[in-house]
Amino acid sequence: MRVAVMSSEYPPFIVGGVGTYVENLVLGLNKVGVKVTVLSGYPGSRRGILRTTEANSQVDVIRFPYPDVPPRHTWLQLLNMKDLCRVIKTIDPDVIHGQQGSVYPASIKLKTLAPIIVTFHSSPKAWQIIGTHSILHGGTPEDFLTYVLGYPLTYFTYKRELRDSRAAVAVSRVLVSELLDEMGTQYSEKLCAIENGVDLEELDREYHDGLESPDTILFAGRLNWQKGALNLIHLATCFLTEKPELKVIVHGRGPLLNKMKHLATTLGLKNLDLRGFTSKTELMESMAKSTFIVLPSFYEGFPMILVEGMCLGKIPVMFDLPYARELTENGANGILAKDTQDMAAKIISMSRQRDLQDFKATIKRTSRAKFDMKLKAMQYRDLYKYVCNSV
Repeated sequence: MRVAVMSSEYPPFIVGGVGTYVENLVLGLNKVGVKVTVLSGYPGSRRGILRTTEANSQVDVIRFPYPDVPPRHTWLQLLNMKDLCRVIKTIDPDVIHGQQGSVYPASIKLKTLAPIIVTFHSSPKAWQIIGTHSILHGGTPEDFLTYVLGYPLTYFTYKRELRDSRAAVAVSRVLVSELLDEMGTQYSEKLCAIENGVDLEELDREYHDGLESPDTILFAGRLNWQKGALNLIHLATCFLTEKPELKVIVHGRGPLLNKMKHLATTLGLKNLDLRGFTSKTELMESMAKSTFIVLPSFYEGFPMILVEGMCLGKIPVMFDLPYARELTENGANGILAKDTQDMAAKIISMSRQRDLQDFKATIKRTSRAKFDMKLKAMQYRDLYKYVCNSV
């Protein structure tokens, strides 16, 4: 079976967790006998198609140029429509598997070449609600532009992708419910849940055990209001008062990075280490040192950084929200908090426990059994076969 995977994000050009998800998916599909070609992009003004082969998987990657301004996924399609169709005709895939936002408007033509499957990672309506709330609570113009003013376009795109797809996937059961509420229950037979997974062999190859400390906490993600970037400031402030040896290492950049730097300096938060954008190697080094991975977001789909961390035995820390309950089995495999103050108190309490190894071992064991990408890839392979047989 041959599959063309479409995504505007693919390493090394990634903005969020979707690029990491696609990389894990491609590795998993490769291991269960699915031949994959990745169709992605590269930012910049240079024209022309770039063709490479991934050394670790022998997967072909074909990249198309796009301007590095939002909406990147739309520009990628509009500026390369003829080339996309020509390349896909050459590949002659059994299935085209796209990621949210990366399929429409190309799907108008592509659905005549092969059946389309789309994976959705978030709900536009949920982001709009959070973006609206952010306006009076420290959000930036980018937040308002992307999630509030951009909502009609995002909603329209997702709805068309659902319409043009032969089948669709949401990365959590919670997200299935959100999308059906938003897009309409007429898609209930088309939409199913396949949770995010991790290529465990690749993860173990990248990860090297370090001198882990119960006083080290990791955050990785885009530094915007929705991701809870300003909550990291409050968290570090609480630690400074109650347990100053607790240190928060932050990997990522975004519209709130400069504001966070200013606040950290003003408040004297020496326990907050803002690393900015870093390589995967540097992120894995911080992962090795950390006991906790904190994600004080107001909304998530199914965050890859937590899935990876849990498969390494790290303790996830989130607000008590629906996606967090699904990820941690109602808090059995992590820490769920009602607010930032509660989050800080629970981290402090757990960091003072003498032995966290049993808890960490349970998280690692159950997460590896649940999120192994080989299992997820087999689910996708079965879905591909179903779609092909229903043509």
